[in-house]
Formats: sequence, C-alpha cells, structure tokens
Amino acid sequence: MTGVTSPSVPARPAAESATRILAIGLDSADRRALMRMVAEGDLPHIASLVERGRHGVVRSPPALGDDATWASFSSGRLPGDHDRYFWRRLVPGRYETTPFGDVGDAMRPFWASLADQGRRVAVLDVPKSSLCDLPGGIQLSDWLVHGRDGATRSSPPELAREVLERFGDDRIDRPGTDDFLCRETALPEELHGEFLERLLQGLEAKRQAAVELLARGGWDLFLVVFKESHCVGHEFWHASGDEVDPVRDVYRRLDAAVGDLLAQVGPDTHVLIFSGLGMDANYTAEHLLEQALLRLEPRLPRWCADRMTRFEAVEARIRRRLTPRSSSAWLRGLRHWYQVEHNELSGAIRLNVRGREPSGRIEPGPEYERWCAFLQAEVARWVDPDTGQPVVESVVRSDEAFRGASRSGLPDLFVVWSRDRPITGLASPAIGVVRAADPAYRSGNHVADGFYVLAGPTVDPTGPGDAVGIIDLGPTIAALLGVELPETAGRAVV
Repeated sequence: MTGVTSPSVPARPAAESATRILAIGLDSADRRALMRMVAEGDLPHIASLVERGRHGVVRSPPALGDDATWASFSSGRLPGDHDRYFWRRLVPGRYETTPFGDVGDAMRPFWASLADQGRRVAVLDVPKSSLCDLPGGIQLSDWLVHGRDGATRSSPPELAREVLERFGDDRIDRPGTDDFLCRETALPEELHGEFLERLLQGLEAKRQAAVELLARGGWDLFLVVFKESHCVGHEFWHASGDEVDPVRDVYRRLDAAVGDLLAQVGPDTHVLIFSGLGMDANYTAEHLLEQALLRLEPRLPRWCADRMTRFEAVEARIRRRLTPRSSSAWLRGLRHWYQVEHNELSGAIRLNVRGREPSGRIEPGPEYERWCAFLQAEVARWVDPDTGQPVVESVVRSDEAFRGASRSGLPDLFVVWSRDRPITGLASPAIGVVRAADPAYRSGNHVADGFYVLAGPTVDPTGPGDAVGIIDLGPTIAALLGVELPETAGRAVV
C-alpha cells in the first residue's frame, strides 16, 4: 500500500522494528461463548494466549450498548463525560434526537496522548472514535465497523483511499443504501446467505490489511478491531449450537485472523485480546415501554393513555414520511416523561424537566427526585402477564451511574430488560396489562460485560484475573509503554 510506505509514515530501522503491544478487539464477542469454544479446542490461537497469560471480565457501562462502550474505551471516560449513550443523541433544549455525528473534544482518544508522548501507533477501525493526526503513525476510521459514523477516512488521508481501492468498501454497514444489511430488525431468510458471504469477505479484507500493516514493524501499539462477531451475533444468535452455526464459524475465522497477526510479532510483544460487551438472545420489551409509561402519567386515565399511544404511533408514521426519524415533540412536551430511542437491551426514559426541556413539567430538585423514585419503584414491579415472572433486571439512574459534566445529555433512567425468556407483555397494578406486536427484532443483542486476555513478557500466567473496566484498558496499554494518561478516568491494571 503506497500510502503506508509514504514519507509521512517512515519505516523504522530493522533494529527497532519490534511491535511492543498488539491489541485486537473482537467487537461484542461473547465471553461465555468464546471461553466455551476455547475449552472445546475451537479457538487454538486465543487458547494459547489464555494458557500463557491472564484473562477476565471487562466491565461495560451499565445498561448501555456498543456506542457507549467503544466511546468509553477510546476516551477513557464514562458516558457522564462524553455523553455518547447510543448512535443518536438528545438535542439540547429540544425533544428530538439526532445522529451523534462529530464526537468533539471530550472524545479525544487515548492513542493520541500516546503519540503526543512519542509513541508510534497504528489504529485500525476502532468504532465511535475521533480521527487524529498521529505523528509517525496511522489511523483508519469507519472502514469495516458496525454502525459507521461516516465515510471511511484516515490519517494520513491517502491510506483510506488505497485501502478502499485494494479491498473495497463495507457492504453490510452502510446506512441509507441497499447494502445496510446489519439492521435492527431480523434479516429476511432469503438474505442470510448474502449477509454471511459479505461478512466473511469483509473479515478477510480486514485480516489482509492488518497483516500487511503490522508486518512493517516499528509500532509501539498496533490496535485493530474486527466487527464480525458483533454482526453475526445480532443476526444469527438463534442458530448458536445448531449443526450449521454461523456464530461458531465466524469465531473460528476470527481466531485464525488472530493467529496470522500473532505470527507477525515476537515473544517480547504484549498481546491484548478483548471485547467490551457480550451477546445473548434478544428478549426485550422495548416495543411496550412507551404505552406503559403513558399509563403511569399522573391524572391520565388509562383509556386516554391507550388512545394517545395509538395517536402517537400514527402521527409518528406520518411525520417520518415527511422527515425521517422525526419525533412527536409537541406531544412529549405535554407529558412528565417519555421514551427515547435506545438499543433493545434497555429502555431509555427522559423526564420532562423545567429549565432543561422547552415545556418542562417537573421542577428540578425534590420534585425530580420524587418522580425518579416513583418510576424506579413502579417499573421494578413489572412482570410478564403470562408467566408472572419479573421482566426488569434493574433500573439505572444516569445521575448515579454516570457522573460528569455531560450527564444532562443522557436519558434519566434506563430499564434493563431480563434476558431469561421472551417477554410477552408488561403487567402491574398501576399499568394493568400492556401488549403489542413484536416488531421482529434481530435474534441476538448485547448483554453487559466483555472479556480480556492479556499475555506477554511481564504478565504472569495466572489464569483468571480480576475484572477490569472498559476505561481501564487504555491506561493499561499506556502503562505497558511506560507512559501515563492523566486525562482518563481509568486505571492501569498491570
């Protein structure tokens, strides 16, 4: 690739060519599935790292999905500081949401600090992260990632052009085109074969590009993220354990890619394999939350709440035809709380607070506290009307879980759904019984926490290790390189 060998990215002499840290992200690879496959001998290269290193749980931001997790990884800060909780964000002073777009200064990634301190870094496809000028290094963004923020770009700019020319563009995650196959609802069965073919083509392209760039040597940090475990988990989790198991096949191919990268580094290289989240069956009540919240509205009769639910649904469909993704802002202004868009793993609730929302109905302070406590208590009582089993694992308050200057940009409450069994409805004395047609969600979705495997010359092969936070991985990499990241909230764990 001529862009990689250009004068703007000088090669190091052979005596200095060893890569010091190789970090490989397996986006949303489930730790339980992965460790089971390690034990069964399906992932020999990852198993070799487990045997000679330390492994454990990576704690993700509670109640949140991949956007928040990757943003926390790259920035070393929790969502209360960077305010990225989803691929859409709340518009300050309004009731609408908008695509996250520009990540801003709060999202400056830790590898930029490494470059500032003289470390030579290569970063390939870390999702939801800023593109930075890295002296003597390279960064490729939004090439083969799940949920791209924009077009493929790089530093230096010629790298992206040449990667696209040689390996082609992503053919799965391209919102707004016919190639956007990794979607929120389940893929039609007739697209399954095409989806898997494109997914594996992308994996092979990423493997080849990463191997070539890594082989140049001289990197203090070489960091690459593979998205395929994320996409196959969403669409094919229902087939896990079947005779034809796309999830197992993709994990095996990712292990082979790990092996090819390991073959490029020596015994003095530290190796980190990690994911920030897991995956499980996508049991959710996301499609039931809005009607249930309307039934909790003060002084609003149940019959009126149900009519408002139907009216809002019709009104939203009309508005979406005129302006995609628009919301019923004027209706939200009449309410005390409302649902905002979020991943199906947890329902997001925003309170209508005076001084923060344009037509706020709840005073900040004691009244806000009282209504938060009311919602927490009522939501925790919800059960499945057919089984009587609880459907809510926890209710997370943002101002308690995510302190920081940007906390007001987050929903106030997150309702984490139980993932033990399908949810057929919501029921409690306060809301009665709420049912709605399932919108054919994808079969797999995120669950909290990922995994890490860390091996290298200074890592004792102690087997299972302590759990670490996703924000701890950047400081740990920095510590292995002999530098500090004082601007992050995480801590080094080596």
